[in-house]
Amino acid sequence: MFFIVLSHAANHSDIPINTSFLPINDLVLDWFSLGYLGVDIFVMISGYYLCTKEFKIHRIFQLLTQVWFYSIIGLIVGLIIHYPLSLKNILQSIFPTIFGNYWFFTAYFVLMLLLPFINAMLDSIDKKAHLLCIAVVLVLWSVIPSFTGQKMYGTEIPQFFMFYVIGAYFRKYPNNIFEKKKFRAIFTAVIFVLLFSSAFLFRLVGRMIPIFISASRHFFVRTSVLTIGFGVGLFSLAIYRRPFTKSLINVVGSCTFGVYLIHDNPIIRHLIWIDIFKNARFYNSCLLVLVLLSSALIVFAVCTLIEYIRQKTLAKPMTFAANKVYDFLTSAFHKRTGKYKLRKGS
Repeated sequence: MFFIVLSHAANHSDIPINTSFLPINDLVLDWFSLGYLGVDIFVMISGYYLCTKEFKIHRIFQLLTQVWFYSIIGLIVGLIIHYPLSLKNILQSIFPTIFGNYWFFTAYFVLMLLLPFINAMLDSIDKKAHLLCIAVVLVLWSVIPSFTGQKMYGTEIPQFFMFYVIGAYFRKYPNNIFEKKKFRAIFTAVIFVLLFSSAFLFRLVGRMIPIFISASRHFFVRTSVLTIGFGVGLFSLAIYRRPFTKSLINVVGSCTFGVYLIHDNPIIRHLIWIDIFKNARFYNSCLLVLVLLSSALIVFAVCTLIEYIRQKTLAKPMTFAANKVYDFLTSAFHKRTGKYKLRKGS
């Protein structure tokens, strides 16, 4: 989540691209474009934990309630600060999932609805077939796009499926090549060097062939082989380490989805990066790195605190409301069908 916040600090601050008097600042902005890395890892984590769990549609209603809450809060903030609201802004705020107020959650929501079928498919195949599935989707939606620029119709949903099956593979088949500590350490280090040097090399070549400068972030996109590789490396370093429990990590971890919903609301996003921090002022300053890191840390901490307060005050009544909506819909569905009722989860 911090990767995502840092990426937004760099990319949502209206900082002009490739015009700094300090070339290192342009490179820093490239390096800080790690938001997609955070997205890839988040969906891998989902695959790791959800591939063996029973589908609970009740949980989706709770997530929808949380998304709607922060979306409406964003609209209220917009009215207070006289943000130029359009009809599109209003519709997105009232119906955030349908109108894509949060692109990530809309894609994730669809993935969640498909989980019973995805998990059933993964349960019906063996390790070899699972690896083959990963290989096919990686070639289609990572390798080909990375080196040709063609997406092969691999937009958010297929991409999320790809990350999910990768995470699920680590859960179902922990005895794989990444189990070797030396391998995963070297793999992660090599991909790290390749990823971060790619921006430098594109800019270096761009001094002679200017078109390459605009491609400096080519391998920082969500489906890049290097971004996915680095994500897999970091993911493997985490899951194969000795298990431990830290209450602070658990508390902060439980708040990270709220951090996303707060700071990346389209209205609040403008307020944070353009009106409050104004990071663009430091584009030609040697302080840019410090400014981006500190603003990202502040936003992460404040949003974590806001979400923590929501959990301690409003979470229970919001969950109660979600339960009522769920019970009403399942009751109506049961009465209409007379024979089928959705399983309610905790």
